[in-house]
Amino acid sequence: MEMSEYMMALWIFAVLVSLVCHSCAALLNGAKCGSPRQRSTFDRYLRIVGGSQARYGSHPWLVSLRFRGSHFCGAAILTDHWLLTAAHCFSTSTEEFLRSVEAVVGEHDQRVVDRWEQTFGVKNVMLHEEYHHTLPMNYDIALLELKGHIHFSDFAQPVCLPLPGEIFPPKTTCIVAGWGRIKERGQMASVLHEVQLNLVDPAICEHILQTIRPGLQNLTVLCAGPERGGKDACQGDSGGPLLCPRADGQWVVVGITSWGKGCGRSWINNRMKPLTGRSSPAVFTNVPVFMKWLLRKGLPHLCFSINAVWRRISIYVQFFLLVSHLSHNVHSGRIISQLSVQEGALKGSEGIIRYPVHPGQNYSNNEACSWSISVPGSKRILLEFLKFDLENHPLCQSDHLTVFAGEGLPIGRFCGSKSPAPALIHSNTTTLQFMSDFSVSGSGFSLRFRAVEDNYTLGPGCGTVALFQSPVAMQSPEYPRSYGDDTHCRWVIYVPEGYVVKLDFADFVLEESEGCQYDSLSVFRDFEAREQIVVLCGQSIPPPVLSFGRVMVVQFMTDSSVSARGFSANLSVISRKDLQNGEHEDLDEEENDDSGLLPL
Repeated sequence: MEMSEYMMALWIFAVLVSLVCHSCAALLNGAKCGSPRQRSTFDRYLRIVGGSQARYGSHPWLVSLRFRGSHFCGAAILTDHWLLTAAHCFSTSTEEFLRSVEAVVGEHDQRVVDRWEQTFGVKNVMLHEEYHHTLPMNYDIALLELKGHIHFSDFAQPVCLPLPGEIFPPKTTCIVAGWGRIKERGQMASVLHEVQLNLVDPAICEHILQTIRPGLQNLTVLCAGPERGGKDACQGDSGGPLLCPRADGQWVVVGITSWGKGCGRSWINNRMKPLTGRSSPAVFTNVPVFMKWLLRKGLPHLCFSINAVWRRISIYVQFFLLVSHLSHNVHSGRIISQLSVQEGALKGSEGIIRYPVHPGQNYSNNEACSWSISVPGSKRILLEFLKFDLENHPLCQSDHLTVFAGEGLPIGRFCGSKSPAPALIHSNTTTLQFMSDFSVSGSGFSLRFRAVEDNYTLGPGCGTVALFQSPVAMQSPEYPRSYGDDTHCRWVIYVPEGYVVKLDFADFVLEESEGCQYDSLSVFRDFEAREQIVVLCGQSIPPPVLSFGRVMVVQFMTDSSVSARGFSANLSVISRKDLQNGEHEDLDEEENDDSGLLPL
């Protein structure tokens, strides 16, 4: 390949990356998803179908769909001209029908023209290809293209879509709003109502739905609402979003209001009731299931999450291209095999990711970019950070780079101006996701990824190691020789669902101090290391430590003086079923130990 062809390929790459990422900021004019200026009126006493009246502006992403002037379904704002709704709202989508449909943004009171209302016609409807009216609860998702563009304000904002791997567990308190019936067979609400619903365990959801319609398989739904009833969505709420909160206060659309048996009825002992008397919680289309479908639609300027929907940046690399040594790489035969912005991955033995592409530039606000990396199956991935300058935040909730491994398992979230230590991922796939908020930016980051052998280890200064198999040995750097000063080692361990991690110590000698303020080994129950299980130091071997779920984080930190032999430990997996059956009595004996350990 000639030098001119290389430069052209490089230029195309820079333009594509810039277009995909920077279009998010330009498109939405500073609008930040999932962040209403007006807060909900909820308190602990809120109850019954339809909930209570919402404050004007507390659901700025919610849209009222009207047929010949009457509300019939809801929708959620994705971008300035795309909406998300339920497919069953448009099971009849003839040209004549669409000509009579209006989308009203900034709506609150159906009886009057609200001050910040904007009304649009519907240009196009895209139903999911697998949706069929005979099985309306499956694949109940659609996209609406508007005639015209929404002007964003405090009363019109886009909704956040979930990040890859983002999980909202059962019992998460979420919110749904709409102008549907405020009781079964009751009148439609004139003023927007809202209600809180807790997510139902997926296994319970499936069981309940089987009692109503036996034989249902491969459902694409989730359930929310109390078993005793009293809170629910109802007819007329269809198409509106079910939103769950992130830790930073942003609301994420997790479901689309789809259907239900009755409104606000109890579904306790459903199977004991006659078929006509059985009920269900509110049933919603499971939005995370459809993220790839949204990507395949190829919607222009759709950027997931910060401002609506994320588009994955994909660069296919066969070997290693280092831009600063382009001339050398031409003569050594290293080439770029393909550049694209369609869904894909970074493939190869090594490569560099640099963002923004051009030196001397800062990244923009309201960006969401994602890179997927895969290496040959027997290899592991090493990430080495070359440059790092992102807006700082104590919990990295502003601008941040998140590293995922395998099936969307988060490994670390990084921000600030200090380059993170290397990350060794015991998987052949990883995803990097960069996100910026609506204010303050930095000069970005660059990192190198490399395929390494399974037995590769990090240096004595350590970094992050992500593990997905057991049993495995874990040791302090240089063990059994003394560990060094200013060491920061972090292990992130994931095990399959239904299992927990057990950490057994064979040897333990660390500098002792009150509160373990100098050298310490800490164990956490979450990848962000916010929920501490125990902190250890001293010269006595601790009892075993169990995780509370499928993830355990072990963090070893030392100061700049006094070192010791360190520790040696083994990681293994225990099924929750075995724990419940008392097959690990050795743990029960140590449960009352005053070391601060908290066995499951």
